[in-house]
Amino acid sequence: MARLPAPSGGAVRAAEIHVASCVVRARPDRLAEVARAIADAGHAEVPLPGAEGRLVILIERTDAGGVLEAMESVRALPGVVSVNLAYQHCEGADPSQEQP
Repeated sequence: MARLPAPSGGAVRAAEIHVASCVVRARPDRLAEVARAIADAGHAEVPLPGAEGRLVILIERTDAGGVLEAMESVRALPGVVSVNLAYQHCEGADPSQEQP
């Protein structure tokens, strides 16, 4: 589960988690470079190598705005043609999973 820094320096549980998958279309000659840039910058996970100029990425954030920011950051990378949301799921925090 995503954690946010607490003012006291500890970690607090996020109230919810947003998971999204997107299809990224990139120039085929820059696909490997785009996949590395996405993963290295922490914008998203790239679970499988792409083919024919397409990648599927996985974004996890604590709010919908964070998902949109990650999508915009990916869209701004050199070689990216488009980023399209394929699926998004929001789930509330499960108090039974809290750690002391």
